[in-house]
Amino acid sequence: MKKYLSLTILIFLFLIINAVHGQESSVGSTFEVSTKVYGTPLPPTPTSTVSTSVSGSSILTIKNLNASTTLDSSVISFNTNHATQAKVFWGLTGNYELGSISGLFYGFDHSIKISGLKSDTKYYYKVEVINGLGVVVSAESSFQTLKDFTFIPLANVTHFQAIPQEDSIALLWKIPKNKDISSVRIVKSDKFYPRDINDGEIIFEGNLEEYLDTNVVKGKLYYYALFAKNTKNEYSSGVLAQAKIPLAGEILIPATSTDPFIGISIVENLDSVIRDLTFSDFDFVQDGVKIENTDSIVTIDGKKDLTIILDYDKVPEILKTIAITLIDPEDSSKVFTFLLRVNNEKTKYEATIAPLGRSGKFKVNIIVLDYKNQGLKRIYGLINAMVFKISDQNVFRNCGIFDEYGNCDDSNNNKNIFVILIIILIIIILLLVSRRRENKKESKEIHEE
Repeated sequence: MKKYLSLTILIFLFLIINAVHGQESSVGSTFEVSTKVYGTPLPPTPTSTVSTSVSGSSILTIKNLNASTTLDSSVISFNTNHATQAKVFWGLTGNYELGSISGLFYGFDHSIKISGLKSDTKYYYKVEVINGLGVVVSAESSFQTLKDFTFIPLANVTHFQAIPQEDSIALLWKIPKNKDISSVRIVKSDKFYPRDINDGEIIFEGNLEEYLDTNVVKGKLYYYALFAKNTKNEYSSGVLAQAKIPLAGEILIPATSTDPFIGISIVENLDSVIRDLTFSDFDFVQDGVKIENTDSIVTIDGKKDLTIILDYDKVPEILKTIAITLIDPEDSSKVFTFLLRVNNEKTKYEATIAPLGRSGKFKVNIIVLDYKNQGLKRIYGLINAMVFKISDQNVFRNCGIFDEYGNCDDSNNNKNIFVILIIILIIIILLLVSRRRENKKESKEIHEE
């Protein structure tokens, strides 16, 4: 009896340890956000295909046409109800001008791979099959290769501020650690924010984290853009700040604690493409993977760089400024603004923000400034940064599931705890029953003696 009881106890203890370990392993030293690889959804399978009837046989049909794409290839798969030989044509237009490839054997299930494609590109293709009687059937569709997010632009500096002094403006910033940043360039303008590294007066270049601008006039508003530079002479997208030394008797709130675009009105006659932009048009990328955007909320790993991207063709070819502002969750007066600058290939506007370094819900204000119509579009959202350190594991040890806001969803954990308590109770009961039987046995043996 003792042998079987010990075995039972060992089994239950194993179940308890395994359950606890399962909860502990759900939270590691880093928090992994919900991600998915970005790609344009494939077009629906054509609802009808060309079919040909042959006397004495069923209609030859192409079914389940599908394209499975990667960055540079696509596998075209489909079925036919007769044994056929297949051929696929493809191109950037409906003329299928780029090439064709044929299957070698007759069969019912077909899969043909097209290689050497460009990423983030739409291709048109046609499938053509022929059976043993010479009957030909075709079907047409299109696919889009996945977007390549592996190139990450240089991260910007953080905490860029312009603080008015009595007769100067102090510029302060922080250079992120472990980044290939050799120096920074500050560009100044008294008209509006500089859009690039040459759009204004270059007032500072170096590897310090502060600069005092003494060439200023009281009562005049100055706009600053700071660009980080790496050893390859590449520049970041830029961060923005503004400041004005008040005149005698004038009371000013520091410009770094206000909306940097507060003086520009939202007008009705914005370009329609800009007016229709939404938060979901912007891609939020970490480690080359797009973060899922749910209801204007993006949950990120606060210990990693964050790249924000807008496709170049989503805004019109007009003079414009695109910027994103983050509001400190602990101090709403702290506002940091980053430029989204077009890349060299003119395929996207992008900016990379260094790790936020702490958990918090950062309000996001995206601004698209339309110079032509003298107005701007504001788009609001939320970045939910999550940073879990090893020391946090004890606090979050029983939290294996987090909701979209980063809060612990402990409904499942409560069930696990309840099961463990039941198992412990069963073990205690078994121990008591065993002990009672042993006492009875000992009592009986004593009585018989």
